[in-house]
Amino acid sequence: MRLKTITLTGADDNTKHLDMMTLTKKYPRVEWGILIGGSLDKSRYPSDEWMKELSKWDLPISVHVCGKWSRELLEGKCPPHVKMLNAQRVQLNCAFGKRKITNDVIKKAANVTAQNGAKLILQVGNPISTLYHHPPTPHMDVLFDASGGRGQEIKELPKPVDNIGWNGYAGGIGLDNLTPTLDKINIMHGLRNSWIDMESKLRKDDKFDLDTCEEILQYCHALF
Repeated sequence: MRLKTITLTGADDNTKHLDMMTLTKKYPRVEWGILIGGSLDKSRYPSDEWMKELSKWDLPISVHVCGKWSRELLEGKCPPHVKMLNAQRVQLNCAFGKRKITNDVIKKAANVTAQNGAKLILQVGNPISTLYHHPPTPHMDVLFDASGGRGQEIKELPKPVDNIGWNGYAGGIGLDNLTPTLDKINIMHGLRNSWIDMESKLRKDDKFDLDTCEEILQYCHALF
């Protein structure tokens, strides 16, 4: 069993870049999810100054695009943060909005993301039947997210989508339920093309907690 990556989301202005690098060298399967453009909890969105400093470090980054930036990405405009941070992936957080997302719109977002050197992650709240029968493009990953950063635990894992890249799972995942969650993913389709994303349970006193991150990474390293 082997996860493709473990995404730890929500590094903020209190997070030291050197400490992120130290954990990355120790646990190379980590991916740091950087939130931009949202309004759920402003403390989770780092400042431009913090991100400019982050750009100087060679870290595995996924930019998680919310709010204004998600709307622009849906219109085919890639956020400048993607190139600035040399992000490997870009997560389009649109599952909890009111806009209807068509395959053509997703293709446009995937294409402009690829033009900026990254791969699109499509956040999905409830499984969409057309996603299984007619994936908009094979050049993207899908994140099944029951929570949208609110800590709501994923109860039932949707079946994976074939003919795309990776299938990811999020929703209230933390040390308290990591084992049963990974067991469910493994039973569903194995861990070869899967990843997990954690956010709310990585915070203590409303700050991104690297000690908790290391506990997660230690656990996964020992397990796999």
